[in-house]
Order: sequence, then C-alpha cells, then structure tokens
Amino acid sequence: IDWGGLDYGFALNEPLSIANHSCATVHLGDIGITGPDASGFEVTGDGCSNTDIADNSQCDFDVLFKPLGSTLGERHATLVAPDNVSTGVEVALTGSLIDDIPPTTTFGKVAVNRKKRTATATFSGHDDSPNPITYRCSVDHRTPTSCHSPLLLKKVKTGTHTFSVYAVD
Repeated sequence: IDWGGLDYGFALNEPLSIANHSCATVHLGDIGITGPDASGFEVTGDGCSNTDIADNSQCDFDVLFKPLGSTLGERHATLVAPDNVSTGVEVALTGSLIDDIPPTTTFGKVAVNRKKRTATATFSGHDDSPNPITYRCSVDHRTPTSCHSPLLLKKVKTGTHTFSVYAVD
C-alpha cells in the first residue's frame, strides 16, 4: 500500500479489511507493523486483532501514516497479520515525507537613512518544516540572491525602489 507523499504535520488514514474465503474459521493474532520506519505507521480502529473470522466474512481496521522526522523521502514498513492456518499476511507499506507547501514570508519594515544612503529591511518566514528557512532577496527586479534579516542595503540611489523577498525551503 502506498500513501504517496505527505507534507510535514499531515497524516492519512487508510481503511483496510481482511477477508476469509477458506471454508473454515480463521483466528487472527495481533496485527502489527514492523520494519525500519514502523513508528510512522499505526494500526487504528482495530477490529481484527485476536478475533475469529468465519468463512465468507471479514474484519476491518485502519492504518494511519504520519511520516516522522525531518529527512525528506520514502518510509517503509510491513503490516503483519498472523493467523492459525497459514504463515499469515504481510503487506508492504510505503509513503513519503515531502515538503511541497512553501513557507510564508512576512515583510517587516524598511528603515531609510538618506544621509548615509542606506536602507535596512526586516522580514521573517514560517514553515511547518523543521528545516531552516533561507531567503532570496532582490532589489529593483535584479536576480534574487541569498539574504538574511535584517538586510542592509548600501549606496542606495535617490528615488523609488522595489525590494522583494521570499522564503525558500
């Protein structure tokens, strides 16, 4: 089962069922999750663990995927449902932590010192990602460059200018 990509702080629940078509009652043991990223998956609404499923019946449960950590990329685990008539059921679980929600940028103030021909701009940003935000700034529509707040602009010519800033993941 592949959950696809989820951004920081998001979770997605997948409803699942185990059906019995064996002509006999099957006893299920504890349904669990194993593997390198098992902590990012959770069995919820478990109507299957330690139950008997009659022939032509099913039980239902959910698996919640909530990617943990700050490293982007795939997460892998295995759903394990042991039973009394076979080696049980194992299902590969996959999902990814992505960061496709851009950070917000808040423009602060611009303080101008006409005598020194300088301007100081302040700005900040917010992102759900635990990774640090970096900024790109541009004056008068020039190519944006790396910057930080407060930004001191020197040798500012008299007149109207355009200052742009945006946060980058």
